[in-house]
Amino acid sequence: MKTKNFTLIELLVVIAIIAILAAMLLPALNKARMTAQKASCQGNLKSMGTAVQMYAADHEDTLPGLNGLSNYWNAWWKARIAPYMGIPVKVEDNWSVWKKQLSSGIFRCPIWRVELITNTSGRPADDHIYAGGYGYAYLDDTNGLGYQQASRGIFWTKISKVAKPSETFLIADSADGNVSNSGYNCVLYHSGNSNGVPDPDRHDKAFNVVWVDGHVSLMSTLDYKAGKPSSVDKANGNKYYFYAYAK
Repeated sequence: MKTKNFTLIELLVVIAIIAILAAMLLPALNKARMTAQKASCQGNLKSMGTAVQMYAADHEDTLPGLNGLSNYWNAWWKARIAPYMGIPVKVEDNWSVWKKQLSSGIFRCPIWRVELITNTSGRPADDHIYAGGYGYAYLDDTNGLGYQQASRGIFWTKISKVAKPSETFLIADSADGNVSNSGYNCVLYHSGNSNGVPDPDRHDKAFNVVWVDGHVSLMSTLDYKAGKPSSVDKANGNKYYFYAYAK
């Protein structure tokens, strides 16, 4: 019995068919991967949101501040909630002791890209405590979610003082890209800030958010930029979603 050999043309046809099928399947596979990454990111944020609630329960309803110890720069909020997620951080230690733990695992978005970040200190961004791609809500140089700075001292914010917790940012994907100060990579700014931080759009022109009330959702960058009108002083536009919209 003779064995029929494939001709060159037949082999080329088979290869072409395989290539066409692969091209058809690739977008679906990429979409599935992006969906999985988005879900993983939302899981991280849910864990952090729950940790904030637990921290507040142990601290008279007070939210962790954006900063508070010079050892941690603007990543102090990470150090405060880490123990509630099984990371035994001691806030009295320098950030260099915990830099890996506070920029990996739950503290790292699965598609955060270190190569997009530059900083002024001359060290790799991934070597710093503020790496990972998540930012704590911060309105401007005098008003953060965790505190409001007045002319005399700093007053820590209580969850019960937030007027609309379901519409106020807690933690979200922070923007990738260049910033004027490396410590701002773990801060979520409104787009009118003075520190050059672009709007977050990590998940296909959208970003994940855990709100003060603890729920997690995906918000399009376009909707964020549009903002909302508000009668509350200094809370118009995209500032609506920040601490300014509080009691």
